[in-house]
Amino acid sequence: MAQERRLFDVDWNYDLCTEGERLLWNRLSVFSGGFDLEAAETVCTGEVVLREDVLDLPAGLVDKSIVAVSSSGDRARYSLLETIRQCGRQRLREEGGTARLRVRHSEFYRMTAVRAGQAWCGPREVDWLVRLRTDLPNLRTALDYCASRPDLAGDGLEIAGQPGPHTVLVFSSTLGEGRHWPERLLATGAPRRRRPRERRR
Repeated sequence: MAQERRLFDVDWNYDLCTEGERLLWNRLSVFSGGFDLEAAETVCTGEVVLREDVLDLPAGLVDKSIVAVSSSGDRARYSLLETIRQCGRQRLREEGGTARLRVRHSEFYRMTAVRAGQAWCGPREVDWLVRLRTDLPNLRTALDYCASRPDLAGDGLEIAGQPGPHTVLVFSSTLGEGRHWPERLLATGAPRRRRPRERRR
């Protein structure tokens, strides 16, 4: 009964949202463990939701208690409760946008890994280490999706092989995780080095 009540409340809140807020809610469901505005702007914009809208739409979702916001770090970070995220994920599947959004999510975290790798052993190394640890759930989600698609497995290898993400994967849970992802990705038949290709959308 309590679960039915929670689902009813989620549907009721969904009906209160504007079209843009609903679309953004659905798209934000691809994130795991939270996200910042840069991630939301890069992954979730397009087709009705414009980049400039991402500055305002999250505020509406926060006001409706759909999205929670924390400003404890150097940048605001947003998150969805799991029940709310599952609702958005279901509706994203219904509108046929899951694959496109997950590709964009994986691409964003591939680029995040590359940027962290380029800054490794530099003055911002600690900042990147904190950011990568915060985004570890998203890195894992991106790696898992890349491992499910042979055409994206090379992207996953690039994420797992960057010095910053590799360090975080090795020491954040078990020592074997840093080896697990490359082995799983290589099992798809992916090349050890990614071939140059255009940015996916």
